[in-house]
Amino acid sequence: MESLGTYLKYHREARGVALDDVAATTRVPLASLRSIEEDRLDDLPGEVFVRGFLRAYSRCIGLDPEDVVARLDRPAPKPTLPHIPPTDTDLRRRRITTPALLLVLILAFLLAALVLWRPFTESSYSANTPAPISGTSG
Repeated sequence: MESLGTYLKYHREARGVALDDVAATTRVPLASLRSIEEDRLDDLPGEVFVRGFLRAYSRCIGLDPEDVVARLDRPAPKPTLPHIPPTDTDLRRRRITTPALLLVLILAFLLAALVLWRPFTESSYSANTPAPISGTSG
């Protein structure tokens, strides 16, 4: 289902009526008519004015005003995005990435532990090691 603005613009152009002529005939500001055709109804002054503009516009181009106002009350069609299922390569990549990341984290932890643990073990060896005997008399 097309939007209200697209519907009005299509029928106006099909009848060969310029938007300037609609503005002159209806006394609806040209900027407001453009907002209607571009579905920017929030740019217009208020709902009462919008309904009045739509009635005047639809009469000018030969449409039933009540039908056009009824289209305003219908919810706008929501664009739907197609669902794209994950491909096999996406799943495979996800399966490979998780274990590889875990392995890298474990190796980094072990390396950090080794670097931090080594100075403590060297200092304990030097404290318990007897001093070398210097100068033997013989």
